[in-house]
Amino acid sequence: MIHIVVVSHGYFCREIKNSLDMIIGETSGITSVPLIPGEAPESYRVKLEEEIDRVYTEDGIVVLSDILSGTPYNSACFLARNYKMAIFSGMNLPMLITIALERENNSLSELVELLKDEDVIGIKSIINNQMGKTHGKSSVNQN
Repeated sequence: MIHIVVVSHGYFCREIKNSLDMIIGETSGITSVPLIPGEAPESYRVKLEEEIDRVYTEDGIVVLSDILSGTPYNSACFLARNYKMAIFSGMNLPMLITIALERENNSLSELVELLKDEDVIGIKSIINNQMGKTHGKSSVNQN
């Protein structure tokens, strides 16, 4: 099974995993590697590599990062040359739920394609020009 590593500045990655467990039940094969305030990029990269080495399988690994070009994202990109890995920035709960539920039945490349779908990303905008007249859907899926 494809393992998921969530990375972030601070403990966002741990808490998004806790939220995932609250919504879909206890999950395995998902770990978090937070960048602690004051931690040097080099020591963070070593910590991330140790976690990836611990959980890596030939199926590959998905890394979800909080923001593009931050230390967690850059560290994953640096390490990607040594692993079969897909890296996504802009991590949110709908993305994590989708990957957690779909990774058993999909390959790494299929998961990459799945996460390109805007419905999976879970970002919708609602403009309300008439207070109380517009209702938006808050569900991840279309139904």
